[in-house]
Amino acid sequence: MVTTKGVADPAERLRKLFRDHGNVETNEATGNLVRRSEKDTVEDGDKLHIYYWFVGGCVPPDMVWEAVFSYTVLTERLNNDETQSEVKLLDQLVGKARLSHLLCEPAGDFPCFSPGGGGMVMSHFATGPSPMS
Repeated sequence: MVTTKGVADPAERLRKLFRDHGNVETNEATGNLVRRSEKDTVEDGDKLHIYYWFVGGCVPPDMVWEAVFSYTVLTERLNNDETQSEVKLLDQLVGKARLSHLLCEPAGDFPCFSPGGGGMVMSHFATGPSPMS
């Protein structure tokens, strides 16, 4: 999770972060921008397929938040019905993440996740450059 605070126009900053990437969708319910990508890799001899979802949203009055979700499966299970159902569910859920100023334990740079109506609620205390920049 990356937070950019003190942005004069958060919506414009968010559009700039995502504009150079293809396959960006807007979640109608939250206004979040969502980009999905995939890659194959090998770890300890196991062939893996990793799905990534980059989710960006504005938190009034002056913050832009980005969260990266990932889901890893064995390549041999990539086309299983169960795997495809799980990926479809994740496609639906990650864009509904609600980015918020929730008060969690002020433990530094760790995000706080809690269930929220229609999705996950995230709060975070760190700032830094975008992983997409």
